Amino acid sequence: MEEGVLMKYWICTTCGRLTPAESGFCTYCKTPLPSFMNSSDQNNNGIFLGFNQEGNRFFLPLEFLPYHFAFYGVTGSGKTRLAMKLAIEAENAGLKLLILDVEGEWRNIIPELKGKTEYYETERNLKINPFDLNDIGLVKLLLKETIFKGIEVEYRDLSPQMNYVLNKCIEESTSIPELIENVVHYQEENLPFKLVNLDRTKTALLVRLEPYRSNPALNEIFYCY
Repeated sequence: MEEGVLMKYWICTTCGRLTPAESGFCTYCKTPLPSFMNSSDQNNNGIFLGFNQEGNRFFLPLEFLPYHFAFYGVTGSGKTRLAMKLAIEAENAGLKLLILDVEGEWRNIIPELKGKTEYYETERNLKINPFDLNDIGLVKLLLKETIFKGIEVEYRDLSPQMNYVLNKCIEESTSIPELIENVVHYQEENLPFKLVNLDRTKTALLVRLEPYRSNPALNEIFYCY
């Protein structure tokens, strides 16, 4: 990349393709591209990130923040520092942040934040009960898209019955531990027919739920009432 050039390509926010930025339009769907290379406001109305190739102060307009940002570069080139600066400046401008701190390094920016900050970590105070959402449909979706992903493939012949039992147990539960107990003791008495291989169905479900109880990290976070 030539010295002083900040960006040569832009990901179109309409079609999602990578397109040259020079023309100002996406070469695929012809959508106008945001004028990112030149700050739209030079009066400190935005997030100051640095200087552009002309030496002018560069401010990122706040209305750009709903878009996705990606920082690329080799190790040590400043990707994390730039992302942290963006987060600090955004918070100082009055925006609220939710940060997933995988490596544990983002806690270092807390002293530079103006608002009240809460830091949750697995071994100290991170507890999540999806049933607190009070949305059975969303709880079902979260469970089926995480630890239950692939359950229909592994137990293809039983998947409709397993889904039925799981849904019934979720409706009667208020936490992950209670869900496990409800699966263990589940009996269907209001059906005009008998569920085939119910014990096998419950065993298959319990195999998928077991990580919540046996995995130290999952247990610490999700195994709460």
